[in-house]
Amino acid sequence: MANRKPTISDVARVAQVSEATVSRALRGIQSVDPILVARVEAAAERLGYTPNPVAQDLRFGSSRAIGIMVPDLANPYFGRLVRAISRAATAKGYRTLLSDTGENPDEELGALGTLARHVDGVVMCSPRMSDSNLSQAAKLFQPLVMTARLSRGVGITSVAVDSYRDCGELIGQLHKLGHRRLVFVSGPEHSWQNAERARAVIDSGAFGMHCDVVAGGTEIVDGYKAVDLALEANPTVIVAFNDILAIGVYEALRERGVAIPRDVSVASFDDISIAAHLTPALTTVRSPREEIGQRALDALMALIKEEEVPATHSLTAEVVMRESTGPALQIDEQSTRL
Repeated sequence: MANRKPTISDVARVAQVSEATVSRALRGIQSVDPILVARVEAAAERLGYTPNPVAQDLRFGSSRAIGIMVPDLANPYFGRLVRAISRAATAKGYRTLLSDTGENPDEELGALGTLARHVDGVVMCSPRMSDSNLSQAAKLFQPLVMTARLSRGVGITSVAVDSYRDCGELIGQLHKLGHRRLVFVSGPEHSWQNAERARAVIDSGAFGMHCDVVAGGTEIVDGYKAVDLALEANPTVIVAFNDILAIGVYEALRERGVAIPRDVSVASFDDISIAAHLTPALTTVRSPREEIGQRALDALMALIKEEEVPATHSLTAEVVMRESTGPALQIDEQSTRL
C-alpha cells in the first residue's frame, strides 16, 4: 500500500471537499471558489496527485473523445479526411477513436454502438448503411454527424458536397472538349456518392451524351478489370468513381496501347495527392476534405453542447482540368485507333 498512487478521493478527503469539486478545480473551471481551488491544489501537491484526464471525464459524464467511422481507411481520401477531423478535435482538447468497417454496411451499426460507448459523439464518414438503419442510429447513438451523404429525414446532420452537381459540372467540361461518348466506372455498391455520380452520368444523355456505366469497385485492380468492358462502348472518355480506380484504368489502357488523352481521355474524383503526379496528370474533381473535416467536427461539438445546427452543410467541389483530358476524336477516327 505504501506505493499506492494517490486518487481523486484522497485529494478530496485532504482538501475537505467533494470529488466533483476536485475535478472542477483541477480543470480550471472558473465557477469554483478560489479559496477551494487553493485548498485542492495544495492537497494535490502534498499528495503528489496527477489527474488522469480519461478517468476524470468518464467519472463526470464526458470522455473528451470523439469517434470517427470510415468505410475504407486504405483509401487515401479517407486518410486525409480523418486527419482533418482529428486535428480539429485535438485543437478543442478531444482525442479520437477510429473504426474501419471495410465497406460492409452490415458492420456499421455494431461499430457505431461500440464507438458510442467510449466517446461523446461520432462522425460517420460516407456511411454505407441504409436510410432505415441511419434513422435507427440517430435514435440510439446521438450526437452524430455524417459526411459525403445527404439522406434527408433520418435525423442526422450532414456535411457534404453535391455529388450530382459536381459530376454534372465535370461532364459539362468534357462536353466542351467535344466528348459525346462516356463510360463511368462505378465505385462501392452502397456509396451514396457513387449513386449520385452514376445518376448524373445517365441524366447527361439529355444533353446529347451517350453514356454507359460499368462495374468498378474500391481497389486499383477493380479499375483495371473494368477497362475491357468500358472499351466495348467505344468511349472518347472514361470517368472513374475516384482516383484509385483511375490508376487502374491508366494501367490497363497503357497495356492495350491506348494513349491518354490522344485515344481516350480519363477523369475521376477526389484529387488525392498522387493525381497530379500521374503521367499524364489526372483531371479530377477536388473534394475540400480539410473544410469537410473542420465543418463536421464543429457541427459535432455544437451537438455535444446541445446547440442547434443546420441539418445540412453544403460545400462546393472544384473541377481540376489536367493533361489526362483533351479534345475528343471523331468516333470513326477513334475507332481505328483502338
